[in-house]
Amino acid sequence: MSYILKRGTDAVEDALMENVDYSKILGSLSNGKSYAIRLIPNCVSSYMAHNVYNVFNTTPCTKEAGQTDLYDMACDSLYKEAEALKKSGASDSEIKLVRDRAYAIKAKTRYLLGAVNLDGKQPIVLDFTSNQGKEIMAFMRKQAKKLDRYPFFISKSSEGKVSLDIVLYDPEEDDEDALTPQQRKNFEETKGFEFDDNLFDKVLRVNSTEQQIEDLRKFGFDVSRIGIGSPEVESDSSPDETLGF
Repeated sequence: MSYILKRGTDAVEDALMENVDYSKILGSLSNGKSYAIRLIPNCVSSYMAHNVYNVFNTTPCTKEAGQTDLYDMACDSLYKEAEALKKSGASDSEIKLVRDRAYAIKAKTRYLLGAVNLDGKQPIVLDFTSNQGKEIMAFMRKQAKKLDRYPFFISKSSEGKVSLDIVLYDPEEDDEDALTPQQRKNFEETKGFEFDDNLFDKVLRVNSTEQQIEDLRKFGFDVSRIGIGSPEVESDSSPDETLGF
């Protein structure tokens, strides 16, 4: 019987990986935030995630991996409720109320962009909604011939709009938007950077069962409907105005 888990280079890699803080690789593009980056052609991926604005943060949907999460179960329960209401002759507004709640918690497509953070020559992964991701990919396709030649600024406005802007450097001009000397140096030194696609998986964190239950309760969903614990007393069965419908 052997108690050895890993040997040789596998053990070395495992030891080194323990020191990697993947939360620092996942960049937060909050409103007003910007990054100077080197874009990498086709370095994007998509995934399904649950998120309800002002209720709980984005977490990957595990259905694609063959495991139905509690958010999916709650979503299915609400859609079934809407169908039951329809069959019972409920008003359109009543049915819509429940269907809107189901849609709010339903898994939706999100996109991840892999790039190089020019503030430290480290890989960075940025997470976007479906619409934001599609706009970014359309821009990258349009500027395909320039991706390796120029650095870019990526930013989000106070209105939540994401922008990608080419940084055109002119040493003769004092341009506020130009890169710092170190960022410019980092850009030159990261030419041909090879992005590890495994980072897309490693930066994502699936919520624990306990966290999922807490999120559903914050959402105002009675978790006993999906076989968890005793019935919850909901203070208000109507959707919270902060859910972002």
